[in-house]
Amino acid sequence: MNDVYSLIKIIHVLTVGFTGIYFIIRGLAQFNHYQWFRKRWARKVSQYNDTVLLFSGIGMAAMIGQYPFVNSWLTVKLSLLLLYIILGMLAFHWLRSQKQKMIAWLAALLVYSYIIGIALNKNPAWIEAVLS
Repeated sequence: MNDVYSLIKIIHVLTVGFTGIYFIIRGLAQFNHYQWFRKRWARKVSQYNDTVLLFSGIGMAAMIGQYPFVNSWLTVKLSLLLLYIILGMLAFHWLRSQKQKMIAWLAALLVYSYIIGIALNKNPAWIEAVLS
């Protein structure tokens, strides 16, 4: 089981990294008025990666016996994931002004960073320790 968990964790970490990098690239493309990020294939790349990311996360959580609404760090992480998704939708689809889109995009990047901090520390209040 340890080898399987390690493989799933590697996949999860790689997809987390790809998600962040691709989100940054898509945002920069949008703000520089490139249209490729609106094409179907660009959205599909993100959707496929995020599907693998989600399933690998679910698999790891099940393997280590950590569950949302039982373990606070995972509950907060999943709640912030929903916020990240909503901010991404605002930045790429729902908002009209470039300024509003950029604010939503930057907020999503902050939420993404916080999610990574929670994942690394298994503690939703990890930033308190860093700032103290």
